[in-house]
Amino acid sequence: MSEGSRLVGAGLVVLAALCAGAAAGEQAYLIGGGDSLQVNVWKNPELSQTVTVRPDGMITLPLIRDVPAGGKTAMELGKMIEARFSALVNAPNVTVTVVTATNFRVYTNGAVANGMYSLTAPINVLQLLARAGGPLADADLAGAFILRGGKRIAVDLEPRFGSGAAVESTMELVPEDILVVPFRDATRRVLVAGEVRTPISLPYKEGLTVLDAFVAAGGGTEYADLDAVRVVRLGADRQQREIEVDLARMLKRGDLGKNLGLLPGDIVVVPR
Repeated sequence: MSEGSRLVGAGLVVLAALCAGAAAGEQAYLIGGGDSLQVNVWKNPELSQTVTVRPDGMITLPLIRDVPAGGKTAMELGKMIEARFSALVNAPNVTVTVVTATNFRVYTNGAVANGMYSLTAPINVLQLLARAGGPLADADLAGAFILRGGKRIAVDLEPRFGSGAAVESTMELVPEDILVVPFRDATRRVLVAGEVRTPISLPYKEGLTVLDAFVAAGGGTEYADLDAVRVVRLGADRQQREIEVDLARMLKRGDLGKNLGLLPGDIVVVPR
């Protein structure tokens, strides 16, 4: 995509993001199942390991066996491991590094590079927009919003790129947030967001269904919860409603009776 298709150069977006929220990186990431950790015990290479956190939040290390890692920061876990090794090793010095984070994911969709981002520390709206390369030329910045659970949170981005700074653009994101930057013709599109292989914005066509949109997005990732897919829809009264769709049942049993027809402006969310 040419630079001319961006509303703002990526360099300007990055600069704005750095100015907007450097403090976000100060908050530590909480370890969870599926994360890959490097545990280094200084001067004891035989005890140093690269481990994956199990679904129950535990890791296994030489001599001290199972250690609860889930819900702790890397520093907290390092101190716990030090305490356990102290009965076996003289003055152990342990450092824990998150090699691969899987439990703080946020997403972008719409008039921006559609994707998912695994983070090791929280970031704010503008920083995420910077990671995505900035908005496209036909973005409706004033209509941007975050989908958080069942809520739609407006994050007017237009002042940030004009004469002022929107407070919402420095709001920190939480895991599973979806930043939606609508196209100006959003009512003629359908978005597919969350744990799909290729989050996309589809031009709406008559007869489009949830399954059609899911297939167009490449199907779900290994983390996708297909039992809890939902369609986010704004009614004529501008009130948001969510319609649950059991894609797992459709795919496993071929039960297409629940294959919901989509409407222009719908957002299909595949949760983690």
